Amino acid sequence: MSNTFLNKVVAERNALAVINSAYRGNLQLSGLSMAAIKTWQKKVLLPASHRTVQILLALGEVAQTLSNRSNESFATLNADVQERLDRLMAELEFIIRAARSEG
Repeated sequence: MSNTFLNKVVAERNALAVINSAYRGNLQLSGLSMAAIKTWQKKVLLPASHRTVQILLALGEVAQTLSNRSNESFATLNADVQERLDRLMAELEFIIRAARSEG
């Protein structure tokens, strides 16, 4: 998918689905804003330096950048941005799968 707005929505939904598959109830992540991630991070007792938190913050930053380009909502997504989204999502999925297999 190359539309920036749709990519933002898909990236956010995918990240939330991955995280929330591992956490239930009030421990679920509600969004990719910095405030939502920081609140979630404190609830699940992860340090700010934890790689999962860092990946979520990076994904949130990319999503926010796409949101700030509202005048370009239907522009083609830059290949570098798509590659970064894909890499971050793959790493997030790997970390969550590894954590689930340990616990």
